[in-house]
Amino acid sequence: MTNAGIWTALISPPGGGKSHFGNSAVGWAAEQGGKAVLFAAPLGELDSYPAAGSNLVVVPLFDESWRPSEGKFVSTGYKVLMDKLKEIEADKEPPRVIVFDTMNAGPSDTMWVNIMSGYGTDDPRTLGGNSRQPYVTYGSRFTELMNRLDLFRFRTGCHIISLWHEDIREAEGQGVARKETEGSKTTVHWDLARLPMMRGSLRQDVTKWCSLAFYVEPVLNSKPFRCKLLVTPDATRLAKSRGGLVTALQKEPEIANDFPKLLQLVEKHRNGK
Repeated sequence: MTNAGIWTALISPPGGGKSHFGNSAVGWAAEQGGKAVLFAAPLGELDSYPAAGSNLVVVPLFDESWRPSEGKFVSTGYKVLMDKLKEIEADKEPPRVIVFDTMNAGPSDTMWVNIMSGYGTDDPRTLGGNSRQPYVTYGSRFTELMNRLDLFRFRTGCHIISLWHEDIREAEGQGVARKETEGSKTTVHWDLARLPMMRGSLRQDVTKWCSLAFYVEPVLNSKPFRCKLLVTPDATRLAKSRGGLVTALQKEPEIANDFPKLLQLVEKHRNGK
């Protein structure tokens, strides 16, 4: 897996240690003599990469002319994202690491802004009978992005890191289904879970493209303060075992919030140690 490139997803609230993990991956790439690409949004995430050297290519993602308060609905960030991806795919010396910090404020939001710019609004409710179409388009475009990144890592061995802010939402299939009826409409509800922040139902299983997915949590009473990785999903949700790797990682006493150390664990368990 480490030769083919692993895709790691981290989920946590803001300030939960995700960027620390991304920065450790950038440092690892430099030690390997390779470059790293960072898609940064919001731009404040750049403050978390003080150790970044000349090996890091930074791609800021923002929509400067998207100003609904002024009636301006112009998209620029999505084109920057896709143009850079096309350039990376054609590069004869591909990066060792690609980091999305964050995936929700970067690809997800710029994609949504681009879709809504075509309607000249920031509120899909104004579209009447077409209010669902933006979500359908969003799901299709996000799937294309994930598939392209997935193919790229297998072809090149590049490691991909998706850093997500978490969203507390109902998770389909988690817990016991509860039916609620109001008038003639019956709705099924499930337990709440920590899911990646994004639009539409794709949030339920977007991590299916990833080799490994983790929650980032603080280590209580740690001095100096540190965070740890908790492999997902937990006991209440199903997951692919990744050849037994997920099960092995669940048995680890603690998984450090550090990309090089995670690679060492993956290699150890892949070698049956």
